Amino acid sequence: MIYLVVSLLYLIVNIRKVSLSFFLFGLFFLSTIAAFLTGRQPKTSIDTFVYLIYSIVLYYILFNSFHRYRNITSISVDFISKKNLRIVEKSVVLLGLYCLVVNVYLLVSSLQELALGMLNVSDYKTWGGGFTDLISEKLPISGLFTLTQWGSAVGYIALCFHFLYLYQNKIKKSAFFFVLSWNQFLIGIAALSRSATTEYILIYGLLFLVLYPILDKKVRKKIVTIVIFTVAIVLTMFITISSVRYGEKYRKNSQNEAVVDETNSPLLYSLLDYFSLWEENSMVVMKDYKPEYKRYGMYNSCGLAVAIQMRMSKTITVANQRKDIEERIMGYQSTQFHGPVARLLYDFGYIGTIIFILIFISVIKRISPQKGVIKFGDLLLLPPLLTFPAVFFVGNTFSSLQMNLSIIFALIIRWFIKKEGKNNCKGII
Repeated sequence: MIYLVVSLLYLIVNIRKVSLSFFLFGLFFLSTIAAFLTGRQPKTSIDTFVYLIYSIVLYYILFNSFHRYRNITSISVDFISKKNLRIVEKSVVLLGLYCLVVNVYLLVSSLQELALGMLNVSDYKTWGGGFTDLISEKLPISGLFTLTQWGSAVGYIALCFHFLYLYQNKIKKSAFFFVLSWNQFLIGIAALSRSATTEYILIYGLLFLVLYPILDKKVRKKIVTIVIFTVAIVLTMFITISSVRYGEKYRKNSQNEAVVDETNSPLLYSLLDYFSLWEENSMVVMKDYKPEYKRYGMYNSCGLAVAIQMRMSKTITVANQRKDIEERIMGYQSTQFHGPVARLLYDFGYIGTIIFILIFISVIKRISPQKGVIKFGDLLLLPPLLTFPAVFFVGNTFSSLQMNLSIIFALIIRWFIKKEGKNNCKGII
């Protein structure tokens, strides 16, 4: 209940100050409503109350750090090397097109096998064994998928070019980069994962809402139509995946009474539960946490480090060992959603989690718009960093390899396109 009250109060107080923070609190409010409908609100106790206060304070600080993203007047490309920007653009196009072809090919292949009943969804979903088998069959050269998996991280870079050219009223180039940005979620849909689709919709929607005022009025109607059509397609994919996985039966693992009956409406319940189960689960794992469980970033805060370890060992041993440790510590909760605060707890402890979030918001403050002007170099970092608060109902998105790579790509590009000069002497961040 405290989540609902705090988020509602923030929305009421800031109704005239619509910013990214406002939209993030709006998502938070909707998630708490979903928790009420599915019975995911945690039971009241002294321990739970302490954990709730700890969590809501950190969520408030996290969401509110984006309050400067409002009343945007322009996207600045001043002090940027146009020559280097063109090099980056061409590189994104080449890599993006390659990844797009492979991702579409894998998606079509997985949908064909799904339609023919040739796969077990529970084994296949979310990078399960079925998807690994499909990759081995369709892409016999393992390096092709590795390049696609790592290269798809340019999707968010392409998304920034999309909004830049949309602002500059270059519709064709904007539409082209919009399509290239689909790499960010296509690779996830091919694995029948709903999280990639959800993340992309939220990030695009949040950026669009914030940048909408600076778009040319003639462009707005066209782009709104295109966006609605695209979102409808992506949402259809999301619901289709949910229907395939939970359309007939959904196993509820909560003992609380729910408004929506999971037996009579398994699909509806699964959709609502997807956005709300973190609320109850976070209290469970926070209550079970012990200081010796700290993993110092290797539990859920560095997907890139895990991927590198797997590459170095050339086996899935690293992933299996990590999975075994999680299951030993958390039991059935190891595969559930907990929200970023509870996940960070198992990496850095209570004090470390606070420090992590404070460092994060200091970065956001550094790249926030100044007097309504957002620099293109800063915009490059916004989509991947925005996933951390925007997909709060899942967990810690720093565990995602693609997010890690997106941030690294953005930092490299940000440095590469910077034009040296007296007015541009700041560091990378």
